[in-house]
Amino acid sequence: MTSEERLKAFASYIKALRNDRKLTIHQVEAYSGVSNSYLSLLENAKRGIPSPEILRKLAPVYKVPYEELMIKAGYAHKGFFEIDEDGLAHLNLGEFLPPDVLELARNLRGLPLNTLELAQKINQLTPDQQKIIEAMVEQLLDKENERK
Repeated sequence: MTSEERLKAFASYIKALRNDRKLTIHQVEAYSGVSNSYLSLLENAKRGIPSPEILRKLAPVYKVPYEELMIKAGYAHKGFFEIDEDGLAHLNLGEFLPPDVLELARNLRGLPLNTLELAQKINQLTPDQQKIIEAMVEQLLDKENERK
């Protein structure tokens, strides 16, 4: 499947989710914080695949698991997430990351790296690997915010 075909398939999927739930684009904007103009462009395949952050905002509005949106958007595949006993999704790093990136992710846990050093390491990753790291950071921040 070409990237254009994948984009069109994702656009149709997102539009079908909204229509199935009988939501207007303005309602999705109100519930998610994602602008209606962006949503319209997305549904008409005039914008690229949304970021994991946008998908995280849309998942509860469309009443689908974040994992499903990540898979449909091409960021993940089945097995990318593990669901714990509380029903929370956690990234299953070993299923998706190359061994070198997996090792980097494991080394980042609990290490007091300075921000510049961390940014330099992340900058060496491919754009896809950077998106995965971004999704991991978002998940960690969400989990931390839940604790507060």
